[in-house]
Amino acid sequence: MKFKTYHISLVNEWFSYFYKCRRSVCRTHMYYITYGTLGLHLEFWLDVMPEEERTNRRHLMEKRFWDALEIATRDFRHIGIGSDKC
Repeated sequence: MKFKTYHISLVNEWFSYFYKCRRSVCRTHMYYITYGTLGLHLEFWLDVMPEEERTNRRHLMEKRFWDALEIATRDFRHIGIGSDKC
C-alpha cells in the first residue's frame, strides 16, 4: 500500500525555510553587534588591536553586515514574508 507524503514534504520544506531564515537573521545580527562594538566600545580593543586594524575590521564587518542583511531579506521574501503576497 502506498501513502501520499505530500503534506509531510510540505511541512519539512517549511521547517527548512524557517531554519535557513533564522540562521541568516542570527548571522546578520552578529555582524551588526561586532560592527557596533568595534566603533562604540573602544576600551575593549585598545590593548589588543591598533586603531588602523580596528578601522579596517569595522569596515569589513559593515560590508559583511549589509551582505548578510541582503541575503536574510531575500530568504524572507522567498517564503513570502515582507512581500506583496502577504
